[in-house]
Amino acid sequence: MLQTIAERIRAEKSKVIVIDGMAASGKSTAAMLLSNELNASVIHMDDFFLPAELRNPKRFEQAGGNVHYERFFDEVVTKLKGDSPILYRPFDCHSMDYKAEIKQPCGEIVIIEGCYAMHPYFGKYWDLALFFKVDPAVQNSRILQRNGEAMLAMFQRRWIPLEQNYFDKCHTEEKADMVINGELLDLR
Repeated sequence: MLQTIAERIRAEKSKVIVIDGMAASGKSTAAMLLSNELNASVIHMDDFFLPAELRNPKRFEQAGGNVHYERFFDEVVTKLKGDSPILYRPFDCHSMDYKAEIKQPCGEIVIIEGCYAMHPYFGKYWDLALFFKVDPAVQNSRILQRNGEAMLAMFQRRWIPLEQNYFDKCHTEEKADMVINGELLDLR
């Protein structure tokens, strides 16, 4: 499956690839494997979650409002087609602070990985969009294995409903060029 995607990227000379979709559907693993195959850079949407000062009920009511989409647009989307490197500071949800600046080269293949990568605020900035989905039982099993019971409960109570709201209101799956069943990927 990933070899077919890599071949398509090469054939179409795609420069910006987005991988959006459900939690624990294989997005990060696919991005890593494609990055290795294509010698591509990867930018993670998880690096653009909201800082504490922007977290409020009104923001979380917005479809995709739990990502700092304004900062992602300014620091990444507007720079993707240029020649200058992309500079951004990843936000760390554990420390609730920004990490050291990352310098991402431009002019090569860039993979944007993570839920909210196709947020309508950005417009269509990609050459190829992939949407990863997975059966909820498999999703829960993967989250439990990866993050433990307490985080599984948090995902079920908070993050998965926020993602589903974004998918439903923004028609994310329908906008994708390819829909990938993450259960078919060997992610071990």
